[in-house]
Amino acid sequence: MSVRTVLFTIIRDLCVYWKTIVFILSPILILPLPLLLPSPEANCGYVLILMALYWIAEVLPLPVTALMPLVLFPLLGVMPGKDVASTYITDTSIVFIGGLIMALAIEKCNLHKRIGLRILILLGSGPTRLLIGFMLPTWFLSMWISNTATTAMMIPVAESVINQLREGVRLKRTKNHTEKSAIATVEEENKKYKMAVGSCNHAYAVDDPLEITYFGGDGESSSTRNSFTDSTAVSAEIVKDSRGGKYGTAEFSTEESEKDEEKAKTDDEVDEKKDNEKIKKFGRMLSLAVAYSSNVGGTATLTGTATNLLVANAANKESSSTRNSFTDSTAVSAEIVKDSRGGKYGTAEFSTEESEKDEEKAKTDDEVDEKKDNEKIKKFGRMLSLAVAYSSNVGGTATLTGTATNLLVANAANKIWEDHDLDPPLTYTTWLFFGLPHSVICLVFVWAWLQLIFMGWRPFCFCCVKDETPHNDEGIKHALIEEYDKLGSITFGEVSAIVFLVLLVALWFSRDPGFAPGYASLFKEGYVTDGVPAILISIILFAWPSQIPKWMCFRSKDDKRATRVPAMLDWQTVSTKLPWGPLLLLGGGFALAEGCEVSGLSQLIGEQLAALGVIPPWAIALVITIMVSFITEITSNTAVISLMLPILEAMADDLGINPLYLMLPAGMAASYAFMLPIATPPNAIVFSYGYLKIINMASVGFGINLLCVLVVTLGINTWGMAMFNLDEIPWAAISNSTASTYYLATTIT
Repeated sequence: MSVRTVLFTIIRDLCVYWKTIVFILSPILILPLPLLLPSPEANCGYVLILMALYWIAEVLPLPVTALMPLVLFPLLGVMPGKDVASTYITDTSIVFIGGLIMALAIEKCNLHKRIGLRILILLGSGPTRLLIGFMLPTWFLSMWISNTATTAMMIPVAESVINQLREGVRLKRTKNHTEKSAIATVEEENKKYKMAVGSCNHAYAVDDPLEITYFGGDGESSSTRNSFTDSTAVSAEIVKDSRGGKYGTAEFSTEESEKDEEKAKTDDEVDEKKDNEKIKKFGRMLSLAVAYSSNVGGTATLTGTATNLLVANAANKESSSTRNSFTDSTAVSAEIVKDSRGGKYGTAEFSTEESEKDEEKAKTDDEVDEKKDNEKIKKFGRMLSLAVAYSSNVGGTATLTGTATNLLVANAANKIWEDHDLDPPLTYTTWLFFGLPHSVICLVFVWAWLQLIFMGWRPFCFCCVKDETPHNDEGIKHALIEEYDKLGSITFGEVSAIVFLVLLVALWFSRDPGFAPGYASLFKEGYVTDGVPAILISIILFAWPSQIPKWMCFRSKDDKRATRVPAMLDWQTVSTKLPWGPLLLLGGGFALAEGCEVSGLSQLIGEQLAALGVIPPWAIALVITIMVSFITEITSNTAVISLMLPILEAMADDLGINPLYLMLPAGMAASYAFMLPIATPPNAIVFSYGYLKIINMASVGFGINLLCVLVVTLGINTWGMAMFNLDEIPWAAISNSTASTYYLATTIT
């Protein structure tokens, strides 16, 4: 075995276990950091780098990596174990749990599916309307339930629509093929008729005329002409030869012409014309049947037709060969062969090359059309798949509980404000006012971009340009209605889910709306947070019936006794379907941020980045937003934000910028992962259906990434600036005001 083979085998085996190798070598390779710089900052940096490597390489499940601070922070002296554990469950985590439980109740009663299908049915089944019809419910549902659940619910519906399109195109192709076959059959019969006529002409035109007298009369020529209903003229001419006998030559000419049909002005005229055409077609069929039957019958006896007599009489003539070609491209050859007695006889051979060429051409055209239709359907499937994934990602930025990164930003920002004894800036209401307009604008841009990429400029000028996308409106509408009918009539549980969802949003919104005192002001200050209504509604869901209770006045006459009905939620459903992984990721991010602050690592990083103060704040925010947006393409957005938030806080502190000015756009940009399947669960789900390749997702997603980054930059510098007073640091303003008041008081004294 050569050295090259051995090295190849070793490298191949190492590639199989590369995650294990990274898991073992990573902590060893970065171990010099805490050994050479024994300090809390270096120890925290060791944990930060190690978690970043594990998150990027995914050598362990992401939630498992998020548990590492519980082990490493106490061992390295960064934080006590009980303090680390307390960071994993915060009020932000409770809000997230309440939102997830509400989402489970919606999913269990199939309310989300009813909403999605109903919107699709209402908007219609054209390609442009279908795109909007998939994007709107996906975007709306992803505000309240997880992006993964929304995508998993909508993509099978998209698959059903695509199948209906494919079926409609197949039926249309079959219908066209049947019509073409019928036309080709009539044309083939006409060609065969021409060939038969040509054989007679050729047989009678043999030189050295034969003495076959079958008509009596004088030597003058005469002619007769009969006209058939299909406008085919047949003429026969009898010519006298030099010996006084008569022989006949038959010349058949087919002159079939059809006049151009004028366009019918009314429906009645169109129907009448179609009926007349059918009658004419039937007449042609009968005429050809009479002619063909006559020709075939003449071959049964020797005297049935002149050609039979020709062959019989020319048995002893010398051989020669001639070949004549007809103007209709049908080759007819007559070979005259000389026998031992010097006589002559003729044989006719026919080959139809033109009909074979027509069949091959028709088959090729059908294959080309089928390939084009399949490519259009695949293209439409790619568009719908991307629409579902992108709408889900964008919708998650509209509300505080839409995605985990929103909660990470809110928790980090609120903690900074609370440390300065200020009211938290990011509540459910304030996030909704900032995130909803931003999400709507991004959704419009995503819709326009997908239309432009997959349909060109046609949808923007639909009034004057015909859409070439394959349609099967009736089939799609039938499929959607069929899926909707499977849900049955709306149930008591679905109505209850709608009521509780509206109630939960109203409680979040009215707790502290900002423009007026909320119900939280009725209690001790700071005691009622967004987690309180979230858990309140969650508890009620475990007790509220999913059906109308069958007891007392609600019991029907057939029910002799009261019966129990299941609650809207049960613990078995919650314990098995609640996504615990994102909760642990949130906790790991909170613990990492707390460790960076306690150890002083955030301050150290911020000092190193102080040189960026020469750059305008809007440019810094733009660079950070772009960087976060593209980093999230290759690793978890929750992990990226968990690592970035402590750094951004320290950077803002050293640059004298409001921390929210950097943290908020970074948190929003973490949801803009549109380029790769591994970026987000919605991307991975739609990619698994087979309509997309990585190049498709990357080429389309790159433009959407940039568009959404520009939107969030615009938002943070316009209505975000006005909402959160981002042009000033609140605690700095309070300190200056306090100092001015103290100076004024001492001066007066």
